[in-house]
Amino acid sequence: MNYIICAVEIGWRGVREYSIIKAAEGKFVENLIKGLLQKEVLNAITKYELIKLIPTKQIFFRAFLFIRVLRAKLFNNLETVVVTKKRTFNWINKLGRLLKFNTRLLVESDPGYRLYNLNEKK
Repeated sequence: MNYIICAVEIGWRGVREYSIIKAAEGKFVENLIKGLLQKEVLNAITKYELIKLIPTKQIFFRAFLFIRVLRAKLFNNLETVVVTKKRTFNWINKLGRLLKFNTRLLVESDPGYRLYNLNEKK
């Protein structure tokens, strides 16, 4: 099964829509959320079988993302890492080129979201 990791730092609506679409395609989506959520909020978010939400403390977010990416690459079929912040895209993209996985920048728009592949030549 293909595996996608979404690093959620800014907004949540676009990542949620993207995750639901990818889960419907049969792909496992892990949403790593920067910041802890209250249990009530976490329980209120609709659960999907192929979507996993992982809130993490802000101070550990970058290290935890690195570990989750390595784990997914070694033990799962990591396809893509989607991030919501350009600064995070810059360093995760370098790792993606080294370990051979796709990286995308997701930007929320009205309506929905836009996915950018910043590696493409213009």
